[in-house]
Amino acid sequence: MLSRVLMYWYAVTRLPIVGNQGELEPWSAAFISWLAKSAGLTPEDFPRTVLHWDYIERALQARDGARFAAHDPRAYAPKVGDLVCVSRSNAVAGFAELRRGPYHCDLVVGVEAGEIDAIGGNVGDAVSLARYEVDERGLLMQRDDQPWVVVIEQRDPYRGPSEQRRLSGADTQEGPLSGNATGGDRPQPVRTPLPRKRPCTGNSRPVPFSSGPVALTCSADV
Repeated sequence: MLSRVLMYWYAVTRLPIVGNQGELEPWSAAFISWLAKSAGLTPEDFPRTVLHWDYIERALQARDGARFAAHDPRAYAPKVGDLVCVSRSNAVAGFAELRRGPYHCDLVVGVEAGEIDAIGGNVGDAVSLARYEVDERGLLMQRDDQPWVVVIEQRDPYRGPSEQRRLSGADTQEGPLSGNATGGDRPQPVRTPLPRKRPCTGNSRPVPFSSGPVALTCSADV
């Protein structure tokens, strides 16, 4: 596992991964940034960082045409390819209070009625899949332990901002971003039944984080 974690970390930063007490620094943001870099996203689209706040702040400042934009989870239903984020310290209770601090974000890889599947790093010291509840409108159900504070929308680069899906009665089960500038077919969301939370196991799983999915090998030693 350590070799993979080192790969995620040093692909996006030169900062040391070992802290003053000899412990590994939290690496979940490095994993997300590694996914973005591996998918070919530029630093202008998605910062190379080991802090979730850096890309949350970028999304909060997004203008029309930006690749990523931040939304209040009470008003935006996440789709495949979006990021869903909680406040780790519980110091931030909601979208209006977002500020620099510790967060954790997962990448949505599947959407079904009543739930979404998301993948994240440094969950149980592994890359793990989790299943989260959503309501009938597709909005994340708030949790008692850590509140959902922001959903970062990944916009389709081949559609204008006016075409981006928001919560307005639109279908919330859109597939991963894919295809090309001439309009290719979109693969469907992965709908493999999963337990509530577990390390990824088995073969490769498509990770939608660009104009095409990135194949990520999910295993207990990732």
